[in-house]
Amino acid sequence: MRHLVLVGSAPERTGSLSLALAREGFAVKVAPEAFYALTMIERERSALVLLDGADGALPAADLAAIVRADPALREVTLALAIESSEPVPAGFDLVLDGAKPRPELAAWVRRLTANGRSAAARVLSGSLDAQDLWSLTGTLGQTRRTGRLSLVLPGERLGEAYFDQGQVVHARVDAQEGRTAFITLFEAAREEAEVPFDFELLTREEIFRYPRTLGAGLQGLLLHTATVLDRGRPAGQDHRQRIG
Repeated sequence: MRHLVLVGSAPERTGSLSLALAREGFAVKVAPEAFYALTMIERERSALVLLDGADGALPAADLAAIVRADPALREVTLALAIESSEPVPAGFDLVLDGAKPRPELAAWVRRLTANGRSAAARVLSGSLDAQDLWSLTGTLGQTRRTGRLSLVLPGERLGEAYFDQGQVVHARVDAQEGRTAFITLFEAAREEAEVPFDFELLTREEIFRYPRTLGAGLQGLLLHTATVLDRGRPAGQDHRQRIG
């Protein structure tokens, strides 16, 4: 489990973001200001620091300058989550879109700071279209795989489906979960010629960190998805109810 210091002054946001990061396998400690974060980094040599916003008593640029000037902190990865319209300060290894839903933001942090763990666990990767996605999902079910299928959708959106011994137990795209998210994955694959994807093996312990928003068999879920796509999703209709 990787140690992460989350810097943010809004408790309602850092609370939900720290929970999302914990699901992604991080041991999270929250610092309300960058001054506190510096003390925590120096004491514990945390490998990763995530600033939620660039403002504060110690601005993000100043924190980065202090960390970069200390040889003892050269291994620290600095990440910053800000709105796309804000100027990007220097000194950060990663800059993320702070407007993304917290689960997606946490997932991007996980993907971009994997330190080789995900690379070793990724057993499939490439690009696919709608037909490929149907086939791949069916194969993952038939072979009773446990892991995470991730699709990078247009606009740098990250969609994910979680398999537990071949059954899809959770899906997420943007702020959507469950059926809605699962259908959105197939909609995106149908609209784009090639969608980058990877499948990463997970342990069952890791899978159980995530919510279970889907509970029926895979074939029933695929049939429901095909039916919705064939008739066209009515504008504004909500499919977020759970299966099972």
